[in-house]
Amino acid sequence: MSNNIKIVIGSWGSYNECNERALGSKWLELSDYSDWDEIVEELKKEGFELDGIDEVTLFLSSGSVPSFFSNTMLSQAIL
Repeated sequence: MSNNIKIVIGSWGSYNECNERALGSKWLELSDYSDWDEIVEELKKEGFELDGIDEVTLFLSSGSVPSFFSNTMLSQAIL
């Protein structure tokens, strides 16, 4: 069993629209990313519109999430 943390990022906009991103991103292994900006680039490659319909994000994880991710998500949610 792997100790790597994996997450799925979704968006309320896509979920409500029932579009191709309604169930979120592919599983992302956090050890593959050094900061939030790299995750944003991956989401854009997957077709997320982070300045549009996918602006409000949510995430599910398979373990505890590093502080850089949690803090970014909290600040994104507040804005």
